[in-house]
Amino acid sequence: MIPIFDALARHARQQPDAIAFRDGDRTISWAGLARAVGHAAAGFASGPRTVGLRLVGLDYVIADLATTLAGCRVVPVPGFFSAGQVDHLLADSGATLIDRLPRPDAALPLAYAGGADRVIYTSGTTGRPKGVVLGDRQLTAQTRALAAAIGATPRDRYLSVLPQAQLLEQICGIFVPVLIGAETVIAAEGAACLFTGDGTALARAAATCRPTVTVLAPRQLTLWVAALRRGARAPDSLRYIAVGGAPVSPVLLAEARALGLPVAEGYGLSEASSVVAMTPAGGTAMVPLNGVDLRIEGGEIVVDGPAVMSGYLGHAPHRGPWRTGDLGQLTNGRLTVLGRRDAMILRASGRNIAPNGSRPRPWPIRPSPPPP
Repeated sequence: MIPIFDALARHARQQPDAIAFRDGDRTISWAGLARAVGHAAAGFASGPRTVGLRLVGLDYVIADLATTLAGCRVVPVPGFFSAGQVDHLLADSGATLIDRLPRPDAALPLAYAGGADRVIYTSGTTGRPKGVVLGDRQLTAQTRALAAAIGATPRDRYLSVLPQAQLLEQICGIFVPVLIGAETVIAAEGAACLFTGDGTALARAAATCRPTVTVLAPRQLTLWVAALRRGARAPDSLRYIAVGGAPVSPVLLAEARALGLPVAEGYGLSEASSVVAMTPAGGTAMVPLNGVDLRIEGGEIVVDGPAVMSGYLGHAPHRGPWRTGDLGQLTNGRLTVLGRRDAMILRASGRNIAPNGSRPRPWPIRPSPPPP
């Protein structure tokens, strides 16, 4: 994470007035973001060392960066968790729930010393969620690999429409843009379609902000395509849309592309910092990210590399490769995911159901509950 804070300090010096994040009517420049993060970090540094972040929008961005700068253990609290799951998350991690930013007079410099980590809880399918522990090594490796995979540049504008408590959205919607100096637009209405079942607001948000890159759950892609069928237009600014969380119909992908959405699939798991392989821009098949050692053993996808987790919270540290439990083929460097070793029903919202008590299938996005 040191490169990310070094980049934030550099942007604040070199382009202080350029917009870093937009959130509805709120905007913040790179200089303003640097100040806000430094001040909030001073407050977090004198508080609990393990914090459960339940904030949204720009406040979440500031809090995530500030708690990391302060060397805290960061525990994002998914808004779609039940009360029982939240209670378990806080008890299991020992986190203090934070739902507002501290506002001290002092500020910490953006000189991150390292040592912070975060615990990512997935909603799971049976039993209680387990916390995946990720530190500087994993997050830095994944941020750099994803930035390279999508060819991210300062000219990009990222549309943030996934819940921010998701690791993938923290990386794609905060860390990558900060690393490269690109603008992020947070569109709560885009995430809301997961619950409303109407993609009109997502299509409208994209048309208004004209992003170049975004990441979607399959249900969001389905609803956006439906809105395009009804007459909405895809902005011609888009150059890359990553979609994951569950398998996506080839028919849906083909229709989305025909309607102007440059969609690409990704595959991964929280235990490997979210994404393991994805389809490059203009490509037709998923390939492993830079730094990922992906192989097939006995038909099972096995992942190794710097982005593999430190372990599950409260369990023995993990070392070495991670066996995903997914079946796949690797042909000329191209990955095909064939299915799950155990029985699993995968819903288009990204949440998985295990009718026979099987473990969750590890796709990169576990965004939200199905709509009522």
